[in-house]
Amino acid sequence: MVVLIWVLLHLFVISRSITLETIPLLLPLLGAIIILIFFRKLLKYAVSPLDNPLLSGIIPPPTRLRSISFLSGYVNVSVKALLKQARFNLFIEKKGDNLASIILKEELSFDDFFYFITVGPQENPLFLGFGKILFSFDPDTITGKPTPLQHNINVPLGLSKWDKFKDSEIEAHFLLFPYSEKNPINSTFLLTRQNSYYFSLNRPETTILDGVVYKFECGKLVILENKGFPLMESVKQFFENKNERYYYPDPLTRKAVRTCSEAAYID
Repeated sequence: MVVLIWVLLHLFVISRSITLETIPLLLPLLGAIIILIFFRKLLKYAVSPLDNPLLSGIIPPPTRLRSISFLSGYVNVSVKALLKQARFNLFIEKKGDNLASIILKEELSFDDFFYFITVGPQENPLFLGFGKILFSFDPDTITGKPTPLQHNINVPLGLSKWDKFKDSEIEAHFLLFPYSEKNPINSTFLLTRQNSYYFSLNRPETTILDGVVYKFECGKLVILENKGFPLMESVKQFFENKNERYYYPDPLTRKAVRTCSEAAYID
């Protein structure tokens, strides 16, 4: 800024005009201004390296630190180890007279993955949901920086009819499709009924499904092989790169897919 003011004074106060003789004299000043701007940017990136696009491959943004796909693909952390840290759980809660809300609970807010969930028998499921989970948290109120992780996240997955849930125990399968893998991770929950809700008393059994093979094309999940989950074939066209959660009110007919618009929340 000081150099720029000095140049303006030189042009309009001392010389009052630009001549052929003064132009070569201004070239070093122009070079000095460029160098000052460069060092100003360098100092800015030294103070806040996350804003430097050249360092984004080395220093990931805070939001990537909760991405299962990023951590398993670039930090060499297994998805099963991340799921143990996240401590996924399923919760079915009665709402109103005859509605059941299916909720995914995460102790740590890992995201950036596609999912497929069935509650009840595979041949006659009580609930069928699918889509992608990607969080968007408000920045820190004090520092203004992005919030990488949150605790005790509740992710609504959809609604069903409560009167369909009659058994004291129900089995549920939650399939997770990270970008960095080719076989999904299956978490099997045994949900126990307590009055007006179901929940899992123990941690889910987590396995890798070798019978299901997938890949990604232009951000879209493509199922290459599917053994054991035939209902997945009818919803695979919805596995697009959108942060949407879908479900079928009637899994058997699958006539009207709905979007779960209820936002994730913290309790």
